[in-house]
Amino acid sequence: MRKLILTIASIAVTSILFAQIQTNTSNQYYNNNQNEYYNVQLPISIKSVSGPNKEVVNVFCITYNYPSKSIENAILERLKKEGLDGKKMKNNFYAFKGVKYNYLWNRTFDFYISVIGSQNAGTVNLLISQGYDNFIDTKDYEIQKRASDWLTGLDIDIQRYIHTQTLNGEIKELEAAQKDLKKLNKEKSKIESKIAKKDTEKRTFEAKRTVPDQNNMNNIDPNILEKEQKQANDIEEDRTKLDYELKEIKQKIEAAETHVAEHEKTVQQIKSAKP
Repeated sequence: MRKLILTIASIAVTSILFAQIQTNTSNQYYNNNQNEYYNVQLPISIKSVSGPNKEVVNVFCITYNYPSKSIENAILERLKKEGLDGKKMKNNFYAFKGVKYNYLWNRTFDFYISVIGSQNAGTVNLLISQGYDNFIDTKDYEIQKRASDWLTGLDIDIQRYIHTQTLNGEIKELEAAQKDLKKLNKEKSKIESKIAKKDTEKRTFEAKRTVPDQNNMNNIDPNILEKEQKQANDIEEDRTKLDYELKEIKQKIEAAETHVAEHEKTVQQIKSAKP
C-alpha cells in the first residue's frame, strides 16, 4: 500500500507541471463591483489590495494553477539567482528596494511581491514604486506590458521549480528504497552464512556421532545416545528456523526490488517531463 501511495503521489504532483495560466477574459477596463481593472489585451489584471504597509494599493496580478507556496518559492528562487534578496513585510509581501531590474523598469525603483492562495492555485501580486509610497500608475501601458511579460514569464520558472522539487523528492524516495534493499541483502548474506556454519556443524557432529551396532550395543551408555539425539534435534531445529528466515528475507527482497524499480521508473518519467 505504501508503494502505491508513493507512486500515485509522485504522478499526481508531476501532473501539475502542465497546469495552465488562469487569465481574465473580462472586456471591461474597470469593474466597479470587483474594484479591479482589466486590460483586455494582456493576460493580467489590476486590483486593489492591502499593501505592504497596510495601505490600499493597486497591484498587477495573475493566477496560476499551482500550489501557492511553490509559486512563492519559485519566484524568490529566481530573484535570488538574479541577485535580488527580498525582505518580508506585512500582508505576505516581499520588498525589493532600490534595485535595477530591467525586466520591470529601466531605472532604480522598489517593487513588492506577494503570493496568496491554496494548494491548488495561487495569485501573484506585483506592486511597483518609485520610492516609499510613490507607487506608479498601473494604467501606464508601458509598465503594464513589462509587468505582464514578467508575470506571465514566471510560468516556466514555477514549472521548473515544481519539477525540480518533485524530482528531488522522488530521488530521495528511490535512495531510501535502495538503502532498504541493501540492508535486506546484507541480512540475507548473514542468514546464508549462518546456514553454511550450521551445515558444517551438522557434518562434524554426524562424523563423530556414536553409531550403535550389534558389536557395541551393550557397551554404549544410553545417556550418551539420548544426549546426542537431543543435539541432533537441536541442530535440525536451528537449520529449519534459518531456512524459514531465508525464505522470509527473500520475499522481502523481492518486494523491495519491485519498490526500487517503481521509483526508478517514476524518476525517469519525471525527468522526461522536464519543462
